[in-house]
Amino acid sequence: MVASGFTGTVASGTFTHGRVTITYDPSRGMWRTVLNSDVTVGGQAIFSVLQGLTSPTGVLTGNPNLRDFLRELFDAVWAFYQASPKNTLAFRDAADRVFEEAVSRIWAGLTTQNRSGDALEFVLWVLDVCKEWESEVPASPRYIHKGSPFYWAATSAFRSRNVDVAMTLLEAGDATDSEVYRRAGLLEAGVHFPGRATLTLDPNHANMLYNDVVAMRSIVSIWISDFDRKGSQPSGDKLVIGDLDKFLFKDPALQTAARYLIGHLLWSNIVAAHPVLGGSKGVGPLGRRRQAERLLGLLTATEGLVRSVSPAAGSYADALSALIGASSGGSSKSPKKLRKILDKITNGFSDDVEKCLDFWAKWSPSGRTSGFPWWVRWIEPGRFIRNQAAHILEAPPALETRWNELEETARYAFFSAIWLVKSLRCVSAPSQTQGTGSGPSAVANFAVPAPANAPN
Repeated sequence: MVASGFTGTVASGTFTHGRVTITYDPSRGMWRTVLNSDVTVGGQAIFSVLQGLTSPTGVLTGNPNLRDFLRELFDAVWAFYQASPKNTLAFRDAADRVFEEAVSRIWAGLTTQNRSGDALEFVLWVLDVCKEWESEVPASPRYIHKGSPFYWAATSAFRSRNVDVAMTLLEAGDATDSEVYRRAGLLEAGVHFPGRATLTLDPNHANMLYNDVVAMRSIVSIWISDFDRKGSQPSGDKLVIGDLDKFLFKDPALQTAARYLIGHLLWSNIVAAHPVLGGSKGVGPLGRRRQAERLLGLLTATEGLVRSVSPAAGSYADALSALIGASSGGSSKSPKKLRKILDKITNGFSDDVEKCLDFWAKWSPSGRTSGFPWWVRWIEPGRFIRNQAAHILEAPPALETRWNELEETARYAFFSAIWLVKSLRCVSAPSQTQGTGSGPSAVANFAVPAPANAPN
């Protein structure tokens, strides 16, 4: 049903709803194409009308006149959506134009004045108005594309050093970008989403945060270089940032693991690197707990990566033991025997994180760990630290005294797991015959029954 006040047709290039007119170029096609759309109100540009609504008081956030004006624009875009073919992106372009004129220019002005906090609050208020408008008719919920304002708000949160809010907004914006294509029945392949480009460290020049992404990629490259220097990987088989692009960021199945790395990266370099904020981290029980949880997140992501290539289910220790036995150059011992060796080493730490750090800092694959692959040096202490961080409310004292070592261990455990994903997924698929030998070709076939109620 087309709302009252509609004139013209979608095919004609002009759509009018009340005072709002949406003009676009239908010759560019209604499908898979960004249209040159424009939106006017009573023959005036949106921003001109908006200035008249806000200039008497200068009030932006919470301005009732601006709220009513936004709702009028949303009504028109929704009517346009209802009148358009469902496999078109024209309604998205109209929404983008509305937000560019009614929101972006104000947001950019506040940002230029170094008022990132005010810019964030203004865009959040606009999104709240939008949410209220969408949910007013529960039986027939309305919808407007809002990827751009989510992205602008996330940018302001970054500038305010609020990493958690920024990540939340980027993910919300990415979800609404996907929703547009789902509603249109179109594939996302090859489409640039600014929020997703940031979340995957994609250095796309179309991204407003391009310079920030390039800077973050440089930091990750430095981390990887340090890891390669200390990791003891086989010669000629080092990790590079391109491996993260291929085996982590572009794999939808590993999206959560990728987001943990991005969150850790942002927190380390936006918050922890600041002279005051970095010097204040870990002060007080809540601060220490938050630090422990950041390690926990990265190490839990490491577990997910290990499980994605392990030949065994069950507990994390079982998955890791089976992977040690199946990896190239690994031990010829059975997974059950390997698990006992890992348990004996862990029990020797008596829940002391510092003993764990000291042991693995001096470790080499000899004696009972003879034949263990190099990556055990990082992933196994990471597993121990993860358990300590997850199961003990009070953060371990080493979190303050040896934070750099703990952070390095967690980071290198994650990179070791990426190296495993890279190495094992690059191997040709083995035959369907049940494998029992060592080496990468045996990994996919190697099977270990998962014990009931297995511990971590």
